[in-house]
Amino acid sequence: MDAVRQTITLMLPVPLMPLPYTETITTDEPAGTHSTPTPKGPQPRQLAMRTSAGGASAPPMTVPLQGSWRSHSGERVVQLDGKAGESGRLTIRWRLTAP
Repeated sequence: MDAVRQTITLMLPVPLMPLPYTETITTDEPAGTHSTPTPKGPQPRQLAMRTSAGGASAPPMTVPLQGSWRSHSGERVVQLDGKAGESGRLTIRWRLTAP
């Protein structure tokens, strides 16, 4: 917390287990093109998060504070780029509460 600038810096925790997500594949290729059929509809999957990719991690985010720090919440959307076209959006919702 920076009392002079009235900001607080937040950093996402590192996940300790795979994160669940839903994958839906759409294609215009005809059936039988591949040796393994394309799954139909939403498929549950899990993604193991890399926690040490050359020291790279999600950058911390700094948010402005107004009044008491105990009554703040917010949302930030981060665009994620994938190396093989698997881009997406990560929505981060946060709320500060006093213990």
